[in-house]
Amino acid sequence: MIGYEEEKAFEQLSNIYSTIKEILLLADEHKINTGEAARQLAEQRILERNQKKPV
Repeated sequence: MIGYEEEKAFEQLSNIYSTIKEILLLADEHKINTGEAARQLAEQRILERNQKKPV
């Protein structure tokens, strides 16, 4: 199949699973809905990536 790499696909699937699990745990821990947990996780990741960028 053109453009399909099985190993890469499984890696991305694993990342999706990990992210969803992290969102569900965050929502449960803080007693917030999953949408809010996803937003907070996204903001946290953006801040972390911005701090790693060389100035």
